[in-house]
Amino acid sequence: MSFYLADRNGYVGDLASINGFMQMKKSCGNFLSPSTSLMRFLDEGETTEMLNVIQDIKFVIPRISEASIRSTLGDLKDSLSKAKEIAIVTQ
Repeated sequence: MSFYLADRNGYVGDLASINGFMQMKKSCGNFLSPSTSLMRFLDEGETTEMLNVIQDIKFVIPRISEASIRSTLGDLKDSLSKAKEIAIVTQ
């Protein structure tokens, strides 16, 4: 099973497997406080602050050593830039 990103119009893009999502969240949590837009998005599964989440992703990508997690974050950044009004993580 995996997660994908949706917005007000529906499907935006694939996100990650459940395991990949949890690894991404854990890795980001090593560099970001829980109050950042990205961590709130990963915890709550939705945001209207896509630009702030994208900025957090740009900050954290160079700090992540695992290539697969950097790739997932890059895909998330690309999908967030396409999302309209709201971004929602769903299965």
